[in-house]
Amino acid sequence: MERVTGNTWHITTQEEFWETCEFAKAALAFAARLETDQVRWFFAGCYANWVEQRFTVLCQSFAGAEYSNHQLSISVTRDAAGHYQFERLYQSP
Repeated sequence: MERVTGNTWHITTQEEFWETCEFAKAALAFAARLETDQVRWFFAGCYANWVEQRFTVLCQSFAGAEYSNHQLSISVTRDAAGHYQFERLYQSP
């Protein structure tokens, strides 16, 4: 894990993601709901800002050569009640 800017950190391994982000399981479950028969999402990274409680989870598909460039970005925010909200930011194609 490395600092990108003041309060933002880049998490590069799935192990770090599981250890440092309590929403990790829910984020990957959210990604799984967006899978199709051809595309399965795998963790590729996370940008985390714990001060502002904002996170971006990056996923990629490695299911086959024709799907290797598929990408998914998920926004994760934490509301005042402590609940995490998930939203698809970007998906290609």
